[in-house]
Amino acid sequence: MLDSSLKAEGIKVGDELSSPLFEGTFKVIDFVDNKTFNHSPVALISQETFEEMFRTDEWQLLYLPDTTETISSLQSFSKKEFLSTIPSYQAEQMTLNMIVWFLVVISGMLFAIFFYMMNVQKIGMYGILKALGIRTSDLFKMMWSQMAMITIIALLISTAISQVFQYVAPDSMPYHLTLTTTLQLSLVFAVVGFIGSTLSGFQIKKIDPLQAIQQGEA
Repeated sequence: MLDSSLKAEGIKVGDELSSPLFEGTFKVIDFVDNKTFNHSPVALISQETFEEMFRTDEWQLLYLPDTTETISSLQSFSKKEFLSTIPSYQAEQMTLNMIVWFLVVISGMLFAIFFYMMNVQKIGMYGILKALGIRTSDLFKMMWSQMAMITIIALLISTAISQVFQYVAPDSMPYHLTLTTTLQLSLVFAVVGFIGSTLSGFQIKKIDPLQAIQQGEA
């Protein structure tokens, strides 16, 4: 059985493949999804064929899903613990996480700048509202409601695009964004957006109604 990404190479069920480590040939009987090692597609063979190819019946690595069985000659790791022992995996994940969090920070700055510009353009209106007796807390609530509406619309569009993209992306592209990860990042963006808009909104508290009205008239 081969990883489904090999279909792009023209391989199909019923084809026969060879290996310099094996005298015979392998017949492709099926394809499976997401079976890769270091982003390279893998082939699944029987235990007997493996022992014949490598002339050994000893195991360097044994994967036992959902089991508590232990083998005295092997050290047991959970999936998370095992991945943490692979230097290349750790380096790759660190780079990707840095990119993600860098984008989160940039998005927070963009939120703050966006709402700052909105507030600057509305200084005259805020001055009139404060002159009419509208409390600063009510102005903050109005700003937060605008932020929430803009953020929700943006997150819905981006979530839909990301989920659709992983279905239309080529199998060879190592892209897999789960719905759980998407929801977690959406929550982070919502919190960052709230903080960014709140920081930019502190200028509302400093607005002098008369001065703001005069600026609006100018």
